[in-house]
Amino acid sequence: MRARDIIGVCSLACLLACVSVALACTPVARAESRARRPISWPEDLPSGAECASYTQVERRIEAELGGSLSDADFNHTFRAEIEKRDHRWYLFLVSEHDGERTERTFEGESCREVTDAAILLIALSLDDVRRARADAANGVGNAASAPGDVPEPAAGAPEVRSEIETQALPATGKRLRWGPHASALLELGILPRAAAGLELGVSASWASSLVSLTGVGLPGVRSQPVPDGSRVKVALWAARLRYCHRALGASALATARVHASLGVCGGAELGEVSGDGIGLRDVRRGDFVWGAGWLGLRAALALTSQLGLHLEPALVMPVSRRRFVSSDAQGGTGDILHTPALLSVRIGLGVEARF
Repeated sequence: MRARDIIGVCSLACLLACVSVALACTPVARAESRARRPISWPEDLPSGAECASYTQVERRIEAELGGSLSDADFNHTFRAEIEKRDHRWYLFLVSEHDGERTERTFEGESCREVTDAAILLIALSLDDVRRARADAANGVGNAASAPGDVPEPAAGAPEVRSEIETQALPATGKRLRWGPHASALLELGILPRAAAGLELGVSASWASSLVSLTGVGLPGVRSQPVPDGSRVKVALWAARLRYCHRALGASALATARVHASLGVCGGAELGEVSGDGIGLRDVRRGDFVWGAGWLGLRAALALTSQLGLHLEPALVMPVSRRRFVSSDAQGGTGDILHTPALLSVRIGLGVEARF
């Protein structure tokens, strides 16, 4: 074999070896590029909440920086958690740089609002690190901003609170809330005629559940007179225990600033129904123990995080029901003055506070 042929074979072998090495290294470089993700963003974001995905966040930060996040090693990581609590959005951002840990909390009216503020802060932080390294490489000091500092967000951004100490990120936005409430009542069926009353009580809520204990008062209402002119004035006083489960939450029915929810409620009440005779020769008071179960709906409007309105239509089903009758001197039964209905309607409209 001639020397020229030997040189050609060696050149071809070297070329093939270089191509093989390049092809073998390419996937590793790509894998390392994909693995270099300085930002950890939540994946299980609420649907319909206009929360940005990781890809959208990455693109917006890269647009702010004017380059890819994988082009340079910033030695800076960010971890974000997003949650909705009491009709407010919170974004918890933990940043780590050169062993230093910083935590910030963004609060706003919408997921987009807190996300925009976090994206701006992350972009400014990474840009600050990049500028500091460029100045250090050029021998220029940067006294105004150190690489580990996190810049303040721009004017007009949502409220930001900074904590120096290390804190664990909250797992959920659930917490126990309680408060008093008052309702105006309209009752149809228990008393002789439609009656207005009042309900006062206290309630406690956790996640989508609400439990309340209230006092119900329906002042006396007179029945229609019987032929001899006698009638009865009937009143109801009771304590009520109820449980409500929110079926549709604020995320489904929210408007700009007023958040609505719809729930299903059930409960029981125990008290007394009393009747005072009117137009009788011997006026006496009669009463009996009142017990009833009820089932209804609860529509609520949260005007603020601590104040709201509610509307509660319900059906009341008595389990102890007696009628009022007149009697003669010998104890015989006279006229029927009033009989509570087998099923009555009760509507409550009121205001509530939450702490």
